[in-house]
Amino acid sequence: MGNAAKTMSQPGPFEETPPHAGRHEVLAIQQRNLRRLLTYVWHCSPFYRRFYADHGLCERDLGEVGIRDLPPTSKDVLMAHFDCVVTDEQLRLADLQAWIERDTPPASLFARKFIVLHTSGSSGRMGIFVYDRAAWRRILARMNLPHFDDGADARVVYYGAVHSRFAGAIMCACVLGTRYALSLLSVLEPHTRNARQLNEMRPKMLIGYASSITTLADLALTGALDIHPKIVVVSGDPFTAEMRRRVESAWDVPVVNLYSASESLMIAISPPGAAEMCVLDDLQIAEVLDEAGREVAAHETGRLTLTNLYNLSLPLIRYKMDDFVTKGALAGSPPFGTITDICGREHEMLPVRLADGAVDDINPIMLTGCGGFDIPGLERLQFVSRAPERVDILYAGIDSLEARIGESFRALLAAKGAAQTVTFTVSRVDALAPDSGTGKVPLVRMAPRV
Repeated sequence: MGNAAKTMSQPGPFEETPPHAGRHEVLAIQQRNLRRLLTYVWHCSPFYRRFYADHGLCERDLGEVGIRDLPPTSKDVLMAHFDCVVTDEQLRLADLQAWIERDTPPASLFARKFIVLHTSGSSGRMGIFVYDRAAWRRILARMNLPHFDDGADARVVYYGAVHSRFAGAIMCACVLGTRYALSLLSVLEPHTRNARQLNEMRPKMLIGYASSITTLADLALTGALDIHPKIVVVSGDPFTAEMRRRVESAWDVPVVNLYSASESLMIAISPPGAAEMCVLDDLQIAEVLDEAGREVAAHETGRLTLTNLYNLSLPLIRYKMDDFVTKGALAGSPPFGTITDICGREHEMLPVRLADGAVDDINPIMLTGCGGFDIPGLERLQFVSRAPERVDILYAGIDSLEARIGESFRALLAAKGAAQTVTFTVSRVDALAPDSGTGKVPLVRMAPRV
């Protein structure tokens, strides 16, 4: 069948979710869109056809197979077989890499029809993700933000990493840039300079990393920033309760928390004022799994495994994300599932020396509120690993939290069997510096070994 199979089948229409659909109807639509996706990749993706056949599946199974019966994939696997995973012969990994290196403007299209994003590569390998126009139109249709109807001349500012093809900047350029007057500001520039520019722009919508928007909120609270947005959208990194309090103190406006990634541009979104995020189950299947691959119960934390139902150019089916999230409860009969927290990423492991001399890792889940760091007044933490025997803990927040933070970390070390072999310090800082590559504030930072 080879590459010629890519032209043998056209996908059926993606089934949209009608307004006011109930949970049962959303899940039924989700399953029909999954069948559409599986049928399409069997005919048009040599990788998936071979991958499923190697696991004992044939084409007639696709109409009934459950999501858990499908083998999982990962970024490393898909990038290694990229040219056979994609469903369009114009997409070749080497060509995409060369195109990215040319540093094209954010709204540029590859081959005049594909939107290209990439990850930072901080987990060891850069991931490249491609969306076709149909997928992008679907996101555009869903990107209806509440309390914002200022018209096409409204000024929108995205504040994040804008120096490469990261998801946030590209999504804003290709979605919001078609509707509003959009400006992109780099979080890597000095905050004081950005504050002056924002004072001149006077944006009505402010979008950016949760950590960066919180920094702007602090500037607004001190009077250095004088803007009056009608809505604030945070994304890209965890948004703690203390960060939300500071943002809402600076601007008494709706604050929306958007869970977006290169793998799916709209995974979940929180309505203004809500702590839980609604998973857009009609656009994807989001499984929250434990280490044994079992679905976790409500209020438990697991690794997110994602099936993107709306993007056919680079199919992601049971794709293991790096993110750990806490599953929410289904109170009443809501149409969508929920998550309550994005706890960390797999590559943000903190190495520690154990009593027997071995080196083990503390999972990022345990370095957040899930591990005892849900401390009033604590805005943000960063664990700087100097060596497996030495950790410096930096925090942003109110004064005098050193003892509480130290107590929580000491308990983690004791549970790990590292209380006698790891020394640590706790220091308050005015702000945690973003990573020069991603523009985000990493939870764990590996200091150069000396």
